[in-house]
Amino acid sequence: MFELPEMNVKETKINAKRLIKTFKLAYFKMEMAKTPNITTNFSIVPPSNTNQFHSSTEDAVIFRDEYSRLVNDFVERFNRLETEAREVIYYSYILDNSHVAVALKLCVSTSQLSNMKHEALIELAIVFNCEVYR
Repeated sequence: MFELPEMNVKETKINAKRLIKTFKLAYFKMEMAKTPNITTNFSIVPPSNTNQFHSSTEDAVIFRDEYSRLVNDFVERFNRLETEAREVIYYSYILDNSHVAVALKLCVSTSQLSNMKHEALIELAIVFNCEVYR
């Protein structure tokens, strides 16, 4: 018979919160205006003689592509969670609403919300394969 190893809940929740912070950071960086230069820049310093082509347009596309991949991956996996877990994580951690405000919005008591947060973070960690076992 197969037995699951015991989960280290504290470390698992830390990993889940770290994932959410990474998502928020990537989302905000993706929304930052990193636009390419359209006009030429004149400089006294001569250009370096390397074989690499450097384009601010390409840099902007690469920057946006890296962050959009990370954000899209998070959203795709996040949508696999149950509706209740998504709501708890969205209101509590992504929007950073207060504990009481989230409890009122979800029509639950604050103690129920604490339990829901605990379960939602563990579920998120499992979906992202970042759970920690002893």
